[in-house]
Amino acid sequence: MRPTKLLKDDRLFRLEIRTWSELKERSWAVITFHNLLFGYLPARQDYFASREDALAYYLKIVVETPRVSLDNHPPDPLPSIEKYTIWLKAENIYDPVLNPGDLPYPSRGQAL
Repeated sequence: MRPTKLLKDDRLFRLEIRTWSELKERSWAVITFHNLLFGYLPARQDYFASREDALAYYLKIVVETPRVSLDNHPPDPLPSIEKYTIWLKAENIYDPVLNPGDLPYPSRGQAL
């Protein structure tokens, strides 16, 4: 169920890990996108020296993603990464790390 027609799903934001070759010392990024129906608008970028560092950060903050169904707040208490992954799968919500596979909606872009 989509809580609003402006968002693709219940999350206000969507995260991705991407390579960032322009930055030699910090060549990996966790990018936070607004989760809008008409596309993903970047909201912030955090850079890391390794994919492992980027993934550790991703797994720490992804559970804090605000949800429309929670009045635009993160869950309280925050779920474990395991419970968050179960929620993603139960709601059929795509996540490039925790619930990869076919997008349940058309893609307008491509991760690097």
